[in-house]
Amino acid sequence: MTRHDASSHTSGGRLAALMLRHAALEAAIGSEQSRPVPDTTALQTLKRKRLVVKEQIHRLGADHVPYRKAG
Repeated sequence: MTRHDASSHTSGGRLAALMLRHAALEAAIGSEQSRPVPDTTALQTLKRKRLVVKEQIHRLGADHVPYRKAG
């Protein structure tokens, strides 16, 4: 394995981990929003974390991050 191959493998693993983290944050946001009285502070925190993860994913070169449209 060349140094470039190792770097690609590492960034691929990082990308997969970030995408899992993004999905977990999406689930947590959905769960909080479905509560009778959502905690707006918790939602803001979760959404901020999700945005940070999404930006990290884009920096690694992912073309598409699944997201839920505001509706």
